Amino acid sequence: MAMAAAVCAVLAGTGEARGSACLDEVTASPYAPRLQEWRTAWAERGIAVSASYAGEVFANLAGGLEEAVTYDGLLDLAVDADLERLAGWKGLCFHANAFQIHGQSITAEGTGGLAAASSIEADPATRLSEIWLEQSLFSGRASVRFGQLAADTEFMTTSASDYLLNATWGWPTITAFDTPEGGPAYPMAAPGVRLAVRPSEHFDFKIAAFNGRVAEDCIGQDPQLCNLHGVEFPLGDPPLVMGEMTMRYELGDGLPGAFKLGSWHHSGDVSDVRFDAGGNLITITGRSGAPLDGDYGLYALLQQTVWKPKGAEGDQGITLFSRVMGAPEDHNFIDFYGEAGVIFAGLIPARPDDAVAFGFEYTEISERAVASEVVSGAEAGRSYESLAELTYTLSLRDAWTLQTSLQYLWRPRGGYTYSHPRNPQRLEDSLVIGTRSVWSF
Repeated sequence: MAMAAAVCAVLAGTGEARGSACLDEVTASPYAPRLQEWRTAWAERGIAVSASYAGEVFANLAGGLEEAVTYDGLLDLAVDADLERLAGWKGLCFHANAFQIHGQSITAEGTGGLAAASSIEADPATRLSEIWLEQSLFSGRASVRFGQLAADTEFMTTSASDYLLNATWGWPTITAFDTPEGGPAYPMAAPGVRLAVRPSEHFDFKIAAFNGRVAEDCIGQDPQLCNLHGVEFPLGDPPLVMGEMTMRYELGDGLPGAFKLGSWHHSGDVSDVRFDAGGNLITITGRSGAPLDGDYGLYALLQQTVWKPKGAEGDQGITLFSRVMGAPEDHNFIDFYGEAGVIFAGLIPARPDDAVAFGFEYTEISERAVASEVVSGAEAGRSYESLAELTYTLSLRDAWTLQTSLQYLWRPRGGYTYSHPRNPQRLEDSLVIGTRSVWSF
């Protein structure tokens, strides 16, 4: 996931550099000094083993489906290897990671929203996530990665997912609902290949092709249950292709910014959300929607640091972020998504690793989908869902952070949940509070 990256990104650690293009810095573990010595010794040989655990408690205080309190947790284990050190193959890297997911979903039991209140909630399972090889080319200016890949580790990312807990800041609701089976994003991954090219420090381009489905023979079912342990490796489905261009720059006195443009395209058939093949309303005939050729989405991202304190390190300062995304309304349940927010990182001299973040997002349900629900007999159709989140990230030790989140969800699931199209349940605005503790080992 993306999730592994998002959880680990908020951790500040110090340690001995591994001196390898494949391996990151060894993060010191205050909990197990002997383990740290063992990890450093293996890193010198070209193998890095890491782990993190995130545990969280969420409470839906009002609105949504019902008041609820839940606990969920994620253990993320990863191994990376420098195959040049191990086997003499220059520029070849290996990565694999696995999740142990447990607990309850505050979204399923409390809010009922389109956007999952927690970015680590998922069906309980022990599952393989990514496993891939990456070959560096042209002195590091390009690389090819192939294996089982998660798109949300590299595409449409901003720093918001490092500081805000709702899942939409990582893999947004529009791609979670519009791509087949939710797409290759936490907790799922799919076989694929990715090419990245970075001709200069200010510009890069990535393109990837994934198998179009993350589970086999799973039409109309939960793909997480169909591929419970992540070891099916489905192949042969129409591909999901993603491409992204990034331009990096600086404003004024060293204020970094990045602008991204991207798109995704699925070449398989999709169904019209309102009309069947005969042009009749699917809510009246009960037939499948008319087949449509392929599907696609477009997006743009902007992240800009607008102020840094004197002597700032890393992400310290005030950073603005925004994303907008769109998809055809006749093909998709969601046709527009927008978000914006601000991150205040390291602004308290005595707490240089703490951060406050605020984000607001808007998810629009396509008018064609809404019109179908109104005609089906509901007195009012769904329209949009919107979310505001405020978080404080407290860095307690080098490998321990505590994040507290307050979320307010307007019109969960568009205002209604349709357990039966002629008996919609009205959902009131939801108020959620949660705390996540993350340990890195």
